[in-house]
Amino acid sequence: MKEVLVYEGARTEVVESPIPSAEVGKVVIKVEVSGTNPKDWKTWWVPELPINMGDDIAGTIHEPWTATNVPTPLLIYGGSSAVGAFAIKLASASNLHPIIAVAGASIQYVSSLLDPTKGDAVVDYRLGYTGLQAGIRSALSNAGDFIHVMAALDTICERQSAELCVSFLEPQAKLAHVLPLANLQLLEGQTADMVRISTIHDSSGEKPGTRDFAHIMMQAFTRGLEVGWFKGHPYTHVPGGLYSVGKILGDLKSGKASATKYVFNICETEGI
Repeated sequence: MKEVLVYEGARTEVVESPIPSAEVGKVVIKVEVSGTNPKDWKTWWVPELPINMGDDIAGTIHEPWTATNVPTPLLIYGGSSAVGAFAIKLASASNLHPIIAVAGASIQYVSSLLDPTKGDAVVDYRLGYTGLQAGIRSALSNAGDFIHVMAALDTICERQSAELCVSFLEPQAKLAHVLPLANLQLLEGQTADMVRISTIHDSSGEKPGTRDFAHIMMQAFTRGLEVGWFKGHPYTHVPGGLYSVGKILGDLKSGKASATKYVFNICETEGI
């Protein structure tokens, strides 16, 4: 393709450049008409010249973002939790593989979400820390001689779960976690970010774009449920309304929940 580069003093040069590929959430536009603005020649603020100043454009979509076809190893600790299972489903819908999931008694359920033909595997945390490390290492190797993952999600957020996830991260990779993690040691370039539902209701501007992202994803979930590419999580109804919460929390604390989400109906609360 051709593009025009702007130098200091409004000097320009038309050059041949490769057509870019669409990144996640973006499109490549074949420009038909472009407007110009005074800022296009006022390059004093640009840190490095020459530069393509074109951003006032109209055209047609040349290439939309599609599911990736590049192997992208992903580690999910707590694959049977609702958050972990949904992460697996969304990663699979985006063709992100291999997915290495960590689970225990719910291995059969987690396995049903994975695609072994694409390198996906589930590893049993009951092997102990050393055994779990070895299992993940073996799963990554079998998936394509991988050693590290590009991203990890920790839905358990105990010290060992987080440390294990970090031990498999690439130098520039990211860990997402659902609870605060104190004194987590990261290598230079690695990042850790706590994700929570309240983020999408935050109007303070802490994370710009999250509310718009959530709006889009809610529509995608609705569509996915309608056509079948997205499914809900198994659940267990606990009777008693609000009075059932104590029992539910006790069962969660003791680890009785396995590949299920406890739910209760407010209308069943005595006295309502």
